Amino acid sequence: MAKKYGSVQLNDLNRNCAGDPGATCDGRTIDISPVHCVERLSPPQGIDFGTIGGLGSPSPAYSKALLSFLSGVIPAGSRAEKNCEDGSFSNFERFSATGCHHQHVDFLRSGGAKLNIPTSSSSAGTDLCPSTPGFSLFSGCPLPRSANSTDFNHDRRADVFFANPNGQWWVSDSGNSKWRISASTGVPIDYLQFADFNGDGTDDVFWPNPNGQWWVSYGGNTKWQILASAGVPGEQLQLGDFNGDGKADVFYAHPNGHWWVSYGGNSKWAITATAVVPAGKLRIADFNGDGKDDVFWANPNGQWWVSYGGNSKWQVMASAGVPVEQLRFGDFNGDGKADVLWTNPNGQWWVSYGGNTKWIITATAGVPGEQLQVADLNGDGKADVFWANPNGQWWVSYGGNSQWVITAAAGVPSSQLATR
Repeated sequence: MAKKYGSVQLNDLNRNCAGDPGATCDGRTIDISPVHCVERLSPPQGIDFGTIGGLGSPSPAYSKALLSFLSGVIPAGSRAEKNCEDGSFSNFERFSATGCHHQHVDFLRSGGAKLNIPTSSSSAGTDLCPSTPGFSLFSGCPLPRSANSTDFNHDRRADVFFANPNGQWWVSDSGNSKWRISASTGVPIDYLQFADFNGDGTDDVFWPNPNGQWWVSYGGNTKWQILASAGVPGEQLQLGDFNGDGKADVFYAHPNGHWWVSYGGNSKWAITATAVVPAGKLRIADFNGDGKDDVFWANPNGQWWVSYGGNSKWQVMASAGVPVEQLRFGDFNGDGKADVLWTNPNGQWWVSYGGNTKWIITATAGVPGEQLQVADLNGDGKADVFWANPNGQWWVSYGGNSQWVITAAAGVPSSQLATR
């Protein structure tokens, strides 16, 4: 709703019988005017919207905005008070109430059966798990994926990618299945990046060809296709979603200080900001959870600086005298914001949540940081730590705070694997 109308204000959230002092939802079926609940819900699930896109309740414009949005996502047979806005909206049965204090909606199945608001996409035909970056997150729903990820089967779990020296691309789904061959190409893994360029929810393989062309293999299983041509060395390019449309963009920190972005990897360069920082010192992640990637810089003075959306001025997040090369980024607590992971030389894993809290020790593992990768391998919306043990086993610490769990065995050096 916020994505569609720009802003939403809530007056009450998770409250029974909001605004109706005479109805306590004590087990009775309440069908009076105005109707504020049909049964006790545990936990309470009533919501009162104050304003939508600046429109206040009660008003016909407000009611039309609310019902227009809900009519596309609620189950058929739901009821809506018609005194405020008596338009025609799909899936709504209209009922009268006394006056128009606010736009009331009852969620009912067709035929009048009572409906508890679902908490997963499999309940009551209503999908509450948003797929568009920028929407609020719901309990049990996977997080919007960052641009840099390796989900090649669209199950919202990171897969492990291996560019076999024989030219084939091999994928282990979620890091626990046998290898499957996805495509064949003689491009070493060091030249490849991974992101979703067409917004279909499946990641693609990106290769900035030395001749200046950008090539993509959609889903990692199609032949190379040209995205664009730009004479920029591949090692100076990073991928991120800077406009929140669910498609990867190409980011380039030009030596003259300008930051350039090619939206979708096929638009002309657009200058978004100016900061004279070497490209290799910058990292891309979403630190404020708005569905748009930000630019991170570990300033040599010890401060962490961020440019939100890659187009704002630098803002200080925290201070930690750790080189950026020793840092990893992922959402370890599932709040939709990127956290900073540091594998301390003494073996401890330290996390700064959102990049603005003090260090918190989450685990201890004597593994060189450069051998670790961060990805959500089990689809719970939290980043995990992946390690290809030299003995051939793949080890995962779920959430970066569990003991090692062996998920598979494959005699492939960690330097030849990618999981994001």
